[in-house]
Amino acid sequence: IGREMVTTGNWVVPQIEEEVPFWGKPPLMFWFMAASYSLMGFSEYSARFPSFFLSCFTLVMVYFLARRILNASFALMSVLFLSTMALFYSYAGYVAVDTALLFTVTLALSGMLCALISESKSGRRWWSYVFFLGLGLSLLAKGLVGAVLIMGPVILWIWWNREWRTIRSLPWFTGLLLTLLVAVPWHIVCEMKSPGFLDYYIIGEHWKRFTVSDW
Repeated sequence: IGREMVTTGNWVVPQIEEEVPFWGKPPLMFWFMAASYSLMGFSEYSARFPSFFLSCFTLVMVYFLARRILNASFALMSVLFLSTMALFYSYAGYVAVDTALLFTVTLALSGMLCALISESKSGRRWWSYVFFLGLGLSLLAKGLVGAVLIMGPVILWIWWNREWRTIRSLPWFTGLLLTLLVAVPWHIVCEMKSPGFLDYYIIGEHWKRFTVSDW
């Protein structure tokens, strides 16, 4: 699909081959692959490089977050544990949208946690926007599953800690606007260029997949 983006110049509608749209997944990972192909040419290495790149940045975020919470030793241990887990290690070399999903979920949750523990108002606001950016990107990585994986822990934290004042102090209006600005335009343009996409993707992939046995 990333190769088709480069050869056809169509970076909006993912295509298995020219004029054959792929509506099953949003485009974030395909964009990374297309960018990799554009920079390094068509090869197995350039196809797998985005997964490796995103996995490395995920480890960087884990290190930063763990160090911010505790100390450098804890951060190094966290990175060591994650990097040697079989599934994480394998996906770092796979061509799969799940690597982009993991990156965006980690980005969002790191932003939220840093916002919650930030001692300054400006720091809390800045980290909040990192959270909302990650939330928007997760919708471009694997759809609503990203939002569920992100908002699930956030809602549980709110319920468990009852930190209503802290939560209310976050820039929810402008933050959610940022999320929408990141995620919504592609969906609209893709529907305009490939009519029927929204029905298949939103209703089919997010509802019928779980309720219709032969979907």
